[in-house]
Amino acid sequence: MNLILPDRPLSRYGSSQRPTSPGKNGSAAAAAGATQRLSSFLPALAEHLHSGAFADVTVCAEGVEFQCHRLVLAASSKPLADMLFEDEGKHACVEGRPTRPRRRLELLGCSSLAVRAVLRVLYFDATPHQVLSEEPMRTLQILELAKKWSLEELVDSCIAFANTCQDISTLDALVSSIPRTREQTVERLRLACHERLRSLRECSELRKAVAEKAADGSAGAAEALPCPIGGRRVAACWPNS
Repeated sequence: MNLILPDRPLSRYGSSQRPTSPGKNGSAAAAAGATQRLSSFLPALAEHLHSGAFADVTVCAEGVEFQCHRLVLAASSKPLADMLFEDEGKHACVEGRPTRPRRRLELLGCSSLAVRAVLRVLYFDATPHQVLSEEPMRTLQILELAKKWSLEELVDSCIAFANTCQDISTLDALVSSIPRTREQTVERLRLACHERLRSLRECSELRKAVAEKAADGSAGAAEALPCPIGGRRVAACWPNS
């Protein structure tokens, strides 16, 4: 990409006049270069989570230690950044003193599996849907940790997972694990699970009724059944049943 130089020297802090745009071709080349760098950077970032290479902070939950990196945590979460910034002031390197000790971040009351899932998302080792699918019964704990660390996209992913879950037994167990609370985010998850569970059960009952009527050879049985959620008749949902 060609470098666009200004017509006159700039001051130390730049100029109020915007530099000339590199144009469409230059922007496309820059975007392609950024994509190529990310394709190698993100896998390396995930690898450092598992290897602990260059780690400078230890995150602890239920006795399990995760070797992490201040930069990754601080860039991902404002609350974590504030905690680490405060620690920087307490353990700043001063000439003549030993190197500061590695920071330990104790997460009391947090599930180590939930912490592991959230860290995998932060390090681009997995998508939110992947970690939630692997640990569906940890959805509430993942949501609470995401809320604590101000990870709004992960919070939304937890709600979306509940809205699209296909397993009735998983939703049943998840609903029973979510307490009634005034905390808005947790209540959103509980209601999403309830609504999804009701929808799946209704559809299951309708399918069973259609199959029974078809086995009896009753003509027009589908039209006699109640409409599912949304007001669509059974015949429209399963025309081949």
